Amino acid sequence: MPDCDYCGASYSDQEAYLEHIGSAHPNELGRIDRRRADEYGSLETVDETPAPVMGYVFIALVLLFSVAMVAYIVFVGF
Repeated sequence: MPDCDYCGASYSDQEAYLEHIGSAHPNELGRIDRRRADEYGSLETVDETPAPVMGYVFIALVLLFSVAMVAYIVFVGF
């Protein structure tokens, strides 16, 4: 009888245990339990962290500023 390491519940077989950890503890799973639950098919989707949009905006502004400075130097000069 496998016991859940996350909440202490006991299950009659391995399939019931994997179903439980995949649906009840998706954000708490370690690497091995996450892989086992995913292979069994019980792992619910976990919210991914959003892309760092402000970082992309900052990089785009820096590139735009650099292109503008080069264009100014080429066409207007010092």
